[in-house]
This record gives sequence, structure tokens and C-alpha cells, in this order.
Amino acid sequence: MNALFLRWTVAMLTLMCAAEALADGKMFAEKVPTTIPYQRAIILHTGETQTLVLQSQYQIPGASDTKALGWVVPVPAPPQITSVPTEQANLAFFWIDRATSPRVTRIGGIMWVPLFWSAVAAFPVCLVGALLTLNQTRKRWLIGIAISIPIALVAILWPGTQSSKAGASGVETLKSQQAGIYDVKVIRAKAAADVLAWLNENAFRFGPDDEAAIQGYLDRGWVFTVAKIRPSTEPPKSSQMSDGLADPLILRFPAPNPIYPLALTATGGHDTEVLIYLASDIPRIGDGRLPLRYAGKGLPAGALCDLMPAQDEGFGTNDELSGKSPFTRIAKFKGTLTPDQMRKDLEFLPDPKQTDYREHIFRW
Repeated sequence: MNALFLRWTVAMLTLMCAAEALADGKMFAEKVPTTIPYQRAIILHTGETQTLVLQSQYQIPGASDTKALGWVVPVPAPPQITSVPTEQANLAFFWIDRATSPRVTRIGGIMWVPLFWSAVAAFPVCLVGALLTLNQTRKRWLIGIAISIPIALVAILWPGTQSSKAGASGVETLKSQQAGIYDVKVIRAKAAADVLAWLNENAFRFGPDDEAAIQGYLDRGWVFTVAKIRPSTEPPKSSQMSDGLADPLILRFPAPNPIYPLALTATGGHDTEVLIYLASDIPRIGDGRLPLRYAGKGLPAGALCDLMPAQDEGFGTNDELSGKSPFTRIAKFKGTLTPDQMRKDLEFLPDPKQTDYREHIFRW
């Protein structure tokens, strides 16, 4: 009898699935605060070189002037910079997501219905019988399980889970270029106050909460990639703003280990959903803050070709985007991080013991 109820309890609890709870750099708006409900990134890492493909979805309460938007992304060294149209990025993300998607078991099919309700009807009878034969300690244990099962069922059935010289400001402009729809500058300084003053002079919105995070990057010798949508007399095309996702920034820079900057995002003060696809030449893992959803062998052939920028042949012919680079492993990390969890950047370290893994979720 005890074994029967134990198996029943395990079966019920395995039906529970946690809600799937995305961040890099920070967006600034000229007139109003922005919110970042969703960010996604592809990190490509071979040897000591990282390519970061960053795309963000945003909302601007009460404003529609996307030309007032800009990104500030901290990176360890002055990067190569490019961009591609949103449609191309969507294709790349689609193919990688398809390769790393979870295994789904649906438990609400027609054949499951009679079995499920038969088990529900039999449960009270079995419970009463067990209570009549067990001692006091086991009775309390069994009652606790009986209470937990309805709670588990409610969780299951409840809907919805889911380079120039430094200027007077103390800021040095290391690079200035156009990348797709963006005007981009790479800057560095010694003091966060100088960076904030420079941003203010260049029509970026910032707050005092950003100063400590900026200073932390400056103390480590990092630089800031500042991108702003290029002024135009025409409204942005739908291809540049598909589903609220602006054309991605693509940055390449030296990095001994893949890294995803989060500290500046933390100053936004709200939870942020983070999705990262990491392609590397060796198995790598994070520190546990962002749940691992997939780990397996390399990328699908041609998955990155859509990220090759037509306007930047030097960047696009790099093996990382041409499909020739030996990405032997691909990992997917997805979850929601609190501001406290984002005060430290994500660094992905070697994991020689990593085995293949694919998330398995149950849906009603």
C-alpha cells in the first residue's frame, strides 16, 4: 500500500512544470524612460574571440519617436561593429531555437482523460483504506501528501504559465562609424561622471543609479559602445522595427571566456527576461543564475549565414558567421533575473564534464 501511494505521489508531482520565466547593456531615451521587456542574444566564442549578436524589444510609454532611442553596451575592449536587418536576425534565431527547443509531453489528450478522472475518483477510496491500516506517524505523512496533490493539480490546470584625443569632458572617442540604422561611437573615460556628462551632451537619458555600474566597468578597463538610431526625415521602416525588435547590434571583441554584461541593466530596477544562445568550441556553463535549457553538439549548418552583413564584407567573411568555425557545442540559457542577480556580469566557464541535455516540459 505504501509503495502504491508513493508511486501515485511521484506521478502527480512530476506533472508540475515551472513557469518559464531576457539583458545586456542599457537603453536610454531622449525624452522618456524605456522599459526592456525582452532581450535575446547569440554569443559565438572561439579561442579568445567573442561575437555578440544583441537584439532588444522595448516599449516607450507615451512616445513614438524611435530616433530618440540609443543603446549603451559595455564591452571589455574596442569592438568591431556591424548590424543586419531584423528579418535576417529573425531567421538566425529561428534556426537556433528550433535546434535547441525543449522536448514537450502533452498530457491532455483524449486517451488521458478517462484514466486521469478514474485515478481522481479512486484516490479518496484508497486514502480512507490506507488511513484505517497505518499507524499515527504514517497517517500524518499520508495526509500531508493528500493535501499537496490538489495543490499540484491546481498548478497544472491553472491557465497561463509561461580614435580621437580626449575632449574637455574627459571622455575619449575611440571609434565612430555607421552600422545599419545606427550611428555608433566607442568611448572610454576614467570617471563615471564624465561618461554621464557625455551622454547628457549627446541627448541620452541617464540616472544617478547608473553611476556606480559605469564606474565598475571603467575600473576594469572596459569601454562603452554607444549606438543611436540615425536621424532620418523618413519614419523607421517596419523591417527595422519588427515586433518591437530593433535591428541587432553585432559586436566582436577579445574575451578569454564568453561574457554577457548585466550590471548596467540592473540599474533599470526591474526583473528582466534573458535568453542567450552560446555557441563555443568547448562545453561551457554559467554560474546557475540563468537556467540551462539545452546543451548539445554544434550549430545547424548555415544557421549563422543570415547574420553576415552585406554592407560589411570584412566582418561577414569571418569564419564565425560563414559556418566554417568549429562550434562543437551549443547551449541555451533562459530565465528571469532580478536587479540583484544582474549586479554581476554572466561569465561562461569551461565545463569538461558537461553532458548533452534537453529540457523536458509537460503541457496540459
